[in-house]
Amino acid sequence: MALSQHSQNSTGRLENYETENPEGLAQCLSTESPPCPSAVSGLPVRAAVTTLTQNVLGSGVLALPFAMCSAGIFGGLALLIFVYLLSVFTMSILVALSNTLGTFSYYGAARLTAGRRTAMWAEIWVLCTNVGLCISYVIVLGDFSFALAQKYGVHISKEECMAALVGLICWPLSCAPSLGFLRWMSMLGLASVLFCTLVAGVRYWDGSYFDASGPPSLAGFKLGSFGHCFPILVGAFGAHTNIPLLYKEVAPGAVTPNWGRTEAGKADFWKMIKVITVSLTIACLVYGWVGIVVYATFGSKTKGDFSENFRPDDQLLVALRATMTCAICSTFALMMMSARAAACNLFLEPLGFAITSVSRAIVATFLTALCLGVAAVAKEIDIVLAYNGSVFATPVCFVAPPIMYLCLPRQSRKRSISTLCVLSALAGLVFGLYGFLVTFRSST
Repeated sequence: MALSQHSQNSTGRLENYETENPEGLAQCLSTESPPCPSAVSGLPVRAAVTTLTQNVLGSGVLALPFAMCSAGIFGGLALLIFVYLLSVFTMSILVALSNTLGTFSYYGAARLTAGRRTAMWAEIWVLCTNVGLCISYVIVLGDFSFALAQKYGVHISKEECMAALVGLICWPLSCAPSLGFLRWMSMLGLASVLFCTLVAGVRYWDGSYFDASGPPSLAGFKLGSFGHCFPILVGAFGAHTNIPLLYKEVAPGAVTPNWGRTEAGKADFWKMIKVITVSLTIACLVYGWVGIVVYATFGSKTKGDFSENFRPDDQLLVALRATMTCAICSTFALMMMSARAAACNLFLEPLGFAITSVSRAIVATFLTALCLGVAAVAKEIDIVLAYNGSVFATPVCFVAPPIMYLCLPRQSRKRSISTLCVLSALAGLVFGLYGFLVTFRSST
């Protein structure tokens, strides 16, 4: 009965859209296989894996030990695996939506399934999520570059360090035409993150940060601060907004509505699922390793940015900050490309402006300046990640994709997937609200 009523509501929403775009709707709901376009080579799987892995592995790797400290070793690992599985599922839903609707954005999918007004709100949340993540990246860049400048006797303020790196590196990369264009920078960034995992392991095994009593004691589960962990993990895995864009580059043929009904579309779908699974598995292993090892090194003293736990004269810390600066500059550009796409959908397309390289550069410039200004005021990465993860990233990553899938007509969805979508949306709402309340109480 509930499913029948939901199907009627979903069909009603799609009928409202039919008056705006009857041809597009007819194609999306057609049960016939679409004509196969001429073969077009997409982004190779290896390049897509590198790009998505780097997209996921940003400043989150620095905050993961604090998340592990907040939830306890067993609580943190359990939640890490839960968010990993939830991310694989919800990213796969976004690919399925692209294959069915022939669109490559939250805005397009929401507009075809839930209507124009809901699509506008979804795109606003996407924009806020990406801007929030970029703000956290700028904060880390300022911290790292300022510490390096002090060590080598360069007299410059943290704000000036932020402005220099953002203006000279992050902003030009943010004007790139596509995600694939950044794949070489992504490879450098990924290598930098892997070096971070090496540093964490070396400093644990040599015991140079242990006191006379040896390694610190670790908590198994912390109920009081457990809510801090989920928002950080959501932000750490929050690359969902780039999944439709990346899939478009991996499978150019998917621009055809109902592409998933063709043999080529089914092959493209599983190719993208492979990209998602491999990338998130690598990220989960890196996050788990760094989270456990750093928490085991510093115990309850673990900070929101674990690099702040190291001594300023630690030579490995100097190398870590230099390499992580490269990684974060790359991740900033990847997330900014999603933010600029959302901004174009919200502010330029409704006014009839053509989306050109010039307009994209203008939007990227404005958003980059906004992130720089807010980062100069916010300063604390763990607070930014916590609020952004609970308020914006959780709905975008774990609530919106399942709801959009549930808004498809019954013939276009599977009952088992629909059940999982309901559970995913409920889990996102519950954990997101709990994380927000815990963060709000601790910061007031």
